[in-house]
Amino acid sequence: MKIGYYRVATVNQTPKIQHDSLEQFGCDQLFADISVHETDEQPQLIRMLGHMKNGDLLVVWKLDRLSSRMRKLFQIMESLEARNIDLVSLEDDLDTRADEGWDGCKSALKWSLNEQLPAGTARIYIWLDGGYGHVKVENCKTGHDDLDEVANEAVKIVGCSPDDGYPGFDVASSLIDAFGGEIVRIEYGQPLE
Repeated sequence: MKIGYYRVATVNQTPKIQHDSLEQFGCDQLFADISVHETDEQPQLIRMLGHMKNGDLLVVWKLDRLSSRMRKLFQIMESLEARNIDLVSLEDDLDTRADEGWDGCKSALKWSLNEQLPAGTARIYIWLDGGYGHVKVENCKTGHDDLDEVANEAVKIVGCSPDDGYPGFDVASSLIDAFGGEIVRIEYGQPLE
């Protein structure tokens, strides 16, 4: 099933362009979040993601309509891929059904395969506010000695151990929640067999 999603978050945006593009693409069902208030809430996005099934196709006008926050966008895409749901972004000219699949989409969002990383692990580069700057998080621990304590605290918060492997975005998310910032780039190892 082709399911379209669009979002209007500022007064300057209009839902008509997004809505008409998704209808023209042939979406069977549309979901929309329309709010010009300072909020990250997207109840229709959550409803749609819960409604989607293995093999569905999610169509958006632009990737930033899923979320303007990179961290949330990465999380949504990780979830879609894990659930075998394909993604098309009309304006970004991205289609996970194409030859490059999810790799092409990840590359556009600064994800890259790094075969030197252990299978099932990732290295996340984030920017932290408050003077910390660029931080590299891998295997639940920081790559910077001066931030080891911060990473250890984050590990305690999310309840994982560096020995447990990579638990998704939990550590990076905890660091960003604590200090503010954004995910800049993600390198990932081969998927686990």
